[in-house]
Amino acid sequence: MIGQVAFSCGPWSRSLVDDCRSGFTLIELMVALGVLALGIGGVLAMFMGAAATHRRALDETTAAIIAEGTIAESRAEFNRSRFSEPLPKSGLQQAPGFPMCSYEVRSVILERDPATGRAVQVYLEVVVGWQRKGKQRQEIYRTILFRE
Repeated sequence: MIGQVAFSCGPWSRSLVDDCRSGFTLIELMVALGVLALGIGGVLAMFMGAAATHRRALDETTAAIIAEGTIAESRAEFNRSRFSEPLPKSGLQQAPGFPMCSYEVRSVILERDPATGRAVQVYLEVVVGWQRKGKQRQEIYRTILFRE
């Protein structure tokens, strides 16, 4: 090679005239930014899904707390009352301490004492409802009460 000096710059052999440059092309940068944007979008989608699942779990836990308290009150009243039948609270009621939730108690007498006629077994159902993003949700909790 007369008039040109060859040297090695990377995997290809170039001449001094080519002026070996290192760096990224515009297309390589655009591809890298696209891959980065897809990765960030995937991570954000995961966080949004996790936030929705967390909110639903909180709502269902709140409903379980309301139902547990209502069932405990009903059980105590059922065991305390010696002569009266268990009377559920009529209609939908606001849950104390939870302004976005309401509940309703339904009961059915399953068995009566033949000697006294009092209820000894009662099927109890607590329906807890709430509204989230314009959609009405509810959970139903069921139990059977036995008179002691």
